[in-house]
Amino acid sequence: MKSPLFLIVLSLTFLGSSCQRRFERKVESELSKYRRIGLENHELEKTTKPIIRAYFSNKPPYPHYSNVMALRDHFREYDKDAKEFSSNDKVRHCYIGHIVARKHGYKTSVFIGFFKEAQDVGDKNRRTRFEITDKEATIYGAKLAMEKEEIETCHEAEGMF
Repeated sequence: MKSPLFLIVLSLTFLGSSCQRRFERKVESELSKYRRIGLENHELEKTTKPIIRAYFSNKPPYPHYSNVMALRDHFREYDKDAKEFSSNDKVRHCYIGHIVARKHGYKTSVFIGFFKEAQDVGDKNRRTRFEITDKEATIYGAKLAMEKEEIETCHEAEGMF
């Protein structure tokens, strides 16, 4: 007979995978909504339907839901810090990419960069803009973090994107 500890660990494993599946279904639903709205309102974002289709066809792998939940608790703080770090949009995206990769993992950082731009194309908000280079700056910051580069290196993003 298996020990009760084994059953607890096994049930937590299944609970975790169940939570991951629910998380992915919820995010997939949101991404589908953003894609649909973006395609309907592509002129508002000054882009084209093929660009939006291409963007959504290159979705990065999902991070673990627990990393995203932990990020959710800190994102406002990171965003505030990014605004204090630089007034340049690409540098701020790099900063966010760096800090998220360091604290929540590279995969989480890349996915959040993708998701943020998906939101921008699908929000019908004139104050936000869909810019693929924002995602690229976020990924650049994540890569810098994985290479153990200092966050100040993100200032290079100002002239890169």
